[in-house]
Amino acid sequence: MTHLRLGLALPLIAASALVSAHAFAQRPAEPAAVGLVRASLGQRALWGPDYALLIASIPAWAQAQEKTILIAPDLIIGGTPFRSAAEAEKQARTLRAALARATYSMGPDFAAAAREAKPGADKVEVRRYGTDGSYRTVIGRGVEFLPPALTMAEVQRVLGKEQSVKRDVEDGGGEHRPVVYTSHVWAGGALLYQTSNYAPTPDQVVRVVLNVPSALRALSEPR
Repeated sequence: MTHLRLGLALPLIAASALVSAHAFAQRPAEPAAVGLVRASLGQRALWGPDYALLIASIPAWAQAQEKTILIAPDLIIGGTPFRSAAEAEKQARTLRAALARATYSMGPDFAAAAREAKPGADKVEVRRYGTDGSYRTVIGRGVEFLPPALTMAEVQRVLGKEQSVKRDVEDGGGEHRPVVYTSHVWAGGALLYQTSNYAPTPDQVVRVVLNVPSALRALSEPR
């Protein structure tokens, strides 16, 4: 099956796509919605081989004062845009230190999953993102956070029907055709699964947008 590697094409993805998603995911979920975030994070079938690193990274992102993360097939992207690489590197240093400490204040199942993670501090870098010239802190380099062909139908089987659907058309830049992102919204906007017209199939999930405070709460409370 074709594996969509969005993280390798960051310069082609409009930064405003993340900004639009961030507007949804910046608010922590209400108590009833935290269960949906927990259900998503607790289903390994919805995640790739580096699931353990994803779980372990969430407290680290929180310590780095990040409110939103965007999970692509081969990359986790911080939601905060920085004007320079030096500014982004400050957050990257905090994230590396938090990952190296590897302390897990989570429910037992999630803590056990996080302990499976291979060291992730060396996978933290700063990269240029999109067309706004911003820099982002990312976790990447040889990782796989989403399954090769995860579909919205599979997500809906686990989480039920989404609360709403929103479409954003972004300039592809230069000769590239526009990017159409369809955001399927759960948990009051704390959890988004996105499809794209660039995906091999119309219902393939290309990114997940996650509110970090809501995710941290979901991991901390017992299932």
